[in-house]
Amino acid sequence: MSAVPSHQSAPFHATRRIFQTRISSAYRGIRVWKTRRVAVESPLMSWIDLPHTRGCIVCGRDNPMSLGLQLRVNSENGVVSVEFTPREQHIGLQGVVHGGVIATVVDEAMVWAATWAGRRFCVCGEMSIRFRHSAAVGQPLLITARVASKRAKLIQTSAEVRQGDAIIGSATGKYVPLSEERHMGFVGTFVDEPATSAAAAELRAQGHSSRDSYA
Repeated sequence: MSAVPSHQSAPFHATRRIFQTRISSAYRGIRVWKTRRVAVESPLMSWIDLPHTRGCIVCGRDNPMSLGLQLRVNSENGVVSVEFTPREQHIGLQGVVHGGVIATVVDEAMVWAATWAGRRFCVCGEMSIRFRHSAAVGQPLLITARVASKRAKLIQTSAEVRQGDAIIGSATGKYVPLSEERHMGFVGTFVDEPATSAAAAELRAQGHSSRDSYA
């Protein structure tokens, strides 16, 4: 049985439009799309689904404990985005989503941002997250991650967590690219799906292009 929650069946682009409308109404007359790096996406941007493996705690479809999320990357700027609606089993205190659960999803978004930047899988060397507000159960969280800087052996990332109009938290991370051998080993565990085939093909074809991308 799939571990994908029922709320994930709604089209992702529809969620983005709803969120963009809320932000626009909250900042009347202000050109927030250019003056602030808010977690919204233009309809003109090109988003593609990222691959997943069967056992991943965040995106795995065959792991009964998985959150069953679908991450996406903007092919134009490399921003990774994922929506997560926490449920009662994700709480710490009553009605408050456990910060560790949110941090897990943030780490997943940032590692994919780092991975996509060089088309080479990375692992987390350091991660810091700061919460401004608690997150409520049953309300969608939108997590976005991007690369701040990249070198051959270290990629630095940043991320933001929003719930409605509120910024729940922000994070930074340092990620280390794996060897080509380990990278290809992980690529070999992808679940073959039409929706993720484009991104999977990019990662399979990393070769010399991945080394060039760090220059």
